[in-house]
Order: sequence, then structure tokens, then C-alpha cells
Amino acid sequence: MSENEDHSWLKDIRKMDREELRAYYDQWAESYDETLHSWDYQAPKQAAAMLKPLISADATIFDAGCGTGLSGLALRDAGYTGRIDGSDLSPESVELARKREIYNSVQVIDLDKHPLPLDNDLYEATVSIGVLTYIKDMNGLLSEFCRVTRPGGYILFTHRDDLVAEQDFFALTRELEDKGLWEKVEITDSQPYLPGHPDYADNIGIIYFLFRVR
Repeated sequence: MSENEDHSWLKDIRKMDREELRAYYDQWAESYDETLHSWDYQAPKQAAAMLKPLISADATIFDAGCGTGLSGLALRDAGYTGRIDGSDLSPESVELARKREIYNSVQVIDLDKHPLPLDNDLYEATVSIGVLTYIKDMNGLLSEFCRVTRPGGYILFTHRDDLVAEQDFFALTRELEDKGLWEKVEITDSQPYLPGHPDYADNIGIIYFLFRVR
């Protein structure tokens, strides 16, 4: 896919099953970075900036749904020098992420299948940027993020503002807080998501969610 092709299918991507989703991102992988750049996608850099004051430069970080590695690159550019592991559903994207040589490990993992193939308390932070749109078992995944992140560590993720409203997502985050899994640090107002995408620019934004694991 090139930046000149029609990406209107992004609006309805939630309707795809996992194999369709994997195939789309495998096909898109080679031109993904160029296309996202043309849409002025800033979420990885903004997420890295939010996390930077909270953890040390040598912290261990899990980039869940890393794609081709844009979030990992943003973390390295922000000064993180510790272990960064990544995962993605798309094998083609995982290969491109590996080639960046910024991850210690990158695995093909379906984030909708639980438990994740990761040990407890592995990371000081988990980030998941632009990923929750595709997740069916949201409660399960966020609980898994809490499991693989150490107590006192941070979980930072984004979600589309239209889906936050549709899914009553704030109630879900409060439910996990009531269960003692995490505590809220910050939930932002809606921010620009893909300013250069005709279907998203003025219609769909993202919200950044930051929690501390208990």
C-alpha cells in the first residue's frame, strides 16, 4: 500500500477477524511508516514524552502491538537505553521492527489471546499505542498488562475517543482500579490522532491513559 491508496477501510477495521487483520498489516508493513508520516502521526512521540519523567532511562519496557517499531524508536529517541521488548500480530511488521535493532526481543503475539506468553512482573512499563481499536477482550488484555508490569510500574496506552464513548471505557478502567490492579495517574483530553487522514482528521481523536500498577 502507498500513501496515495485508499485507506478508508481503517474506519471499519474492527469488523475484521484476526487473520484478516494480520493479512492487512502484513501487506501494509513496507509502506506503513511512510503512510503514517504523511498523516502526521505523533502518538509514539507523545507517549514517550509522557513516560519519560516517570521511569529511569534504563527501565525495562514492553511495547505491546509495536507494529514496525515506531513506538520503540520514539522511546530510544527520548533517551531510553534499557531493555525494550516488542510484540505484534503481523509477522511482516515484526521483521521490520527487528531490523531497527532497537528491541531486545520482538515476538509475534496476538494480544487477544490470554494469558500472554510473558512472565509476571517483567517490565517497569508497558506501552500500547494505537492498538486497542482491534482488541475484543479489553478487560483481559488490560489485566494482562497489569500482570506483566511490576508493582509501581506504569501502563500507558491510547484509545480512540469515539470508541471510549461507545464502549463505556472509563467504567472499565474504574473497574480495574476497584479490583486493586492499578491506580489512575492521568487521562488526557482527546488529542489529534491522524490529522492528515481525511476520515480521522476532525472526526476521530485519541485519549492517552496512564496508570500505575498496584
